Amino acid sequence: MHSRSGKTAAFLLPLLERLLQSPGVKVRKSTHLELLEVIVLDEADRLLELGFRDQILQVLRHCHRGRQTLLFSATMSPAISSLALLALQSPLHISCEPRSSSSSSSSSKKQQQQLPENLQQQFVELHGEQQRMPALVHLVRTSFQRRVIVFFGTKKAAHEAFLLFSLLGISAAELHGDLTQQMRTESLAR
Repeated sequence: MHSRSGKTAAFLLPLLERLLQSPGVKVRKSTHLELLEVIVLDEADRLLELGFRDQILQVLRHCHRGRQTLLFSATMSPAISSLALLALQSPLHISCEPRSSSSSSSSSKKQQQQLPENLQQQFVELHGEQQRMPALVHLVRTSFQRRVIVFFGTKKAAHEAFLLFSLLGISAAELHGDLTQQMRTESLAR
């Protein structure tokens, strides 16, 4: 998270975490949310399920209009569509599913983007949590020829995978919220 001056706005993180964990709390103008240049609403469908719609809208009202807002959701429910209309300007909708004939004939003004046809997507079915890391290590060693991004559900899981890969001699970098911006930049440079 960066302010317009380019300095890390780390002082906002604890405030925003408390804000979003406190239903009914009013956002004060003194929180300096207008300094934010990028807002990321990850798992927006889950945030709405947990009842944070009002808090999200409060935060967005106090941010400057020129900000970039990224909204990620596993589903495109009416509630997500409504939030997208309020939170996004000139949205680009990227879908992982083929377009249906009804969605392409829609009068919606949102820009649609499909995944490239030559993108290969595969999955591995696992039977139990204990198989996850051994399967990932096997895939990294045998299947991936280039850089790969692996997403984890928690910072702890990302760090544990980084440590395991390092112990096994697999080149890896970790990125998560507990790292400073300098550490993230250095990690990506590897």
